Amino acid sequence: MINLEAFSDAVLDFQVIAQERAVDQFQEAALGSLQKVIPFDSAWWGIMSPKGESFDLHASVPYALPDTWVPMWEALKREDAVAQAVRQQPRTTAYFDASRLASVPGLHTLTSEHGIGQALCTSIYLPSDRAFVFLSLYRSFRSQAFAPDERELNQYLMPHLCSSWTTNRLFQMECIKASVAQKHVALALVDRHGHILNAEPQFQAFMQIEWPSEQCQGLPTPMVEWFRSGDEGTRLSRIVARRYVLGDLRLIAVRELTSVDMLSTRETQIARAFSQGVSYKEIARNMDIAPATVRHHLRAIYTKLEVGDKAEMASLLHESDFFLENDDLLRRYRSMQRKAA
Repeated sequence: MINLEAFSDAVLDFQVIAQERAVDQFQEAALGSLQKVIPFDSAWWGIMSPKGESFDLHASVPYALPDTWVPMWEALKREDAVAQAVRQQPRTTAYFDASRLASVPGLHTLTSEHGIGQALCTSIYLPSDRAFVFLSLYRSFRSQAFAPDERELNQYLMPHLCSSWTTNRLFQMECIKASVAQKHVALALVDRHGHILNAEPQFQAFMQIEWPSEQCQGLPTPMVEWFRSGDEGTRLSRIVARRYVLGDLRLIAVRELTSVDMLSTRETQIARAFSQGVSYKEIARNMDIAPATVRHHLRAIYTKLEVGDKAEMASLLHESDFFLENDDLLRRYRSMQRKAA
């Protein structure tokens, strides 16, 4: 029989963790909490989608598993009978003991290599029905078998765990937005395939600005192509975008194109330096060019930006400057998140 007190305590703890932990730390903290209720030796929690008889992994957090786990799974995933089971019966916990794991060659290789003797796994499909969240809990060969009430408890806790994860992403996006410190920037959290998990309403509005004929709820095809290219940023006809790494998830920040985006890389460097008070000579020395060249670039910059002085130029640069480096954004976010927790 399920221990209702343990169930209640776990759900409440998930809610607290959702508010307190950073978006790239939530899953590990939640699994630590779950481990107190259902003891396990290791776990794997993430998102995958069916692909024929195989799977695509979108995001995952291996818990107390070595770095070899995901690469080996990728090589053997067509034989992952655990994933096949929860794919066919979502919201139902599948139990695999040692003999059942050993009955599938690839799965046996994967689990035996990592000392896994039994597994519990539950899945819940995302609203799009194209991918599902999965959670696998593992015990070693020497550990006690998962009891029927533990399997049932895991099954009933899974929806609350997924709901808490969604709450965490929504809450933490507010901290991330505060870290960016630009009101005209819209954000979306996506997985490694570019599938949107959470997005501000303005994010989809920006997609409509660039692609008014598109009616999809996800990333338009050109955005997916850019995202999968690995480039950090892209400039389109009406918007610019930048991506950041947050654990196994990605953050996409977008805003409308401005006149500043029309500047070349060198012009942008000169404009930023000059607006911050660096002299012609210092800029020339730092960039190994002549002061006259700096003055020539500044005249071109003033024309492109349609400004008449340094103050106007600095204002435009500030309005367009949301392209923080990944480390800078993480540093600001960590500081903001700690204050909010």
